[in-house]
Amino acid sequence: MANKSNENMQLLMEWVQQLQRDAPSSLADKATGFYDHHIINDVVIESSEPGRVVFSLFVKPRHVNSDGLLHGGVMASLVDVLGTAALITVGHRVGMSVEINVSFISSAVAEDKLEVEGKVLRAGKNLAVIEVNVRKENGVLVAQGRHTKYLSVAGSKL
Repeated sequence: MANKSNENMQLLMEWVQQLQRDAPSSLADKATGFYDHHIINDVVIESSEPGRVVFSLFVKPRHVNSDGLLHGGVMASLVDVLGTAALITVGHRVGMSVEINVSFISSAVAEDKLEVEGKVLRAGKNLAVIEVNVRKENGVLVAQGRHTKYLSVAGSKL
């Protein structure tokens, strides 16, 4: 069991490093992976264990909207990308997003430090459900997301 856990943690690290390495400089350079790269480059892995990852993020000016608050699209990207990271810790590579929802509970501004925790609630044969909580350093919940992913099945037409 511990050996499988170590193997999954290694897969997580390799996935993060690949996203960092394959960084496009602009949308014009590469149509895929642009947002994943920018999310993964802005976070730090604080801890990981099977079914759970914790990242930290310092909110930068590029993450905020015209009102100076953390942009909802950034929050949705955190749920997407970091939810996938949690799924990797239980041995699944990546799947296809079926549903992502985000409840915005409070706000964050540039220079806030956030903790982003992804937990696999269920990883079955075909679907996985991941919960992602985003909190300020003081523990205040900023957003909560759910990410449902279809797990690739050999021979599937999807």
